Amino acid sequence: MSRRAGLLSAEQLDSLEGDGYVLVPSLLDEDVLAPMRARLDELVYQTLQAWDANPGQDVEERGAVSATLALSDPDFAPLREHPVLAEVAAAMLGPDWHLSGLGLRAPLPGCGHQGLHPDYYPGHRTHGPWRSLSAMWCISAFTPENGPLRVIPGSPAWRAPPLTTWRMALRRVRTLPR
Repeated sequence: MSRRAGLLSAEQLDSLEGDGYVLVPSLLDEDVLAPMRARLDELVYQTLQAWDANPGQDVEERGAVSATLALSDPDFAPLREHPVLAEVAAAMLGPDWHLSGLGLRAPLPGCGHQGLHPDYYPGHRTHGPWRSLSAMWCISAFTPENGPLRVIPGSPAWRAPPLTTWRMALRRVRTLPR
């Protein structure tokens, strides 16, 4: 993946450092997205057919299709090879980072709601430099019908899981004098 320094603004770099994430809208044109959408639709359809053929099979998450995509898959090259992704990864992980995988999570209509959760495994960043990074590519628009992504600014720096931290914060709010 080629990295071109200077693709991120100072504000975006500040967001990465302070909030733990950066939003970068509209990186891919419709002519690039259309084939990916078609391929993802086919993967979802194949999974639903498999579920229908074998309703008793163990499913990782009811109401959401999950799949591991091959890093070599040419249909997803624009995602894995994007220079903005490379710059974000280098900014957070240093110059020697590597891409370990691509995954699909496609919630089905009316399903797939997730509670607050970390996008990293416990212990990946309790101190010191970051050791992992998740990049979410939104291939279809977030709408009121399919739900938005929820992020909590600064949460990657928390040492406790999100729910524990929220409970502690709510206790402090409830005990503040009026």
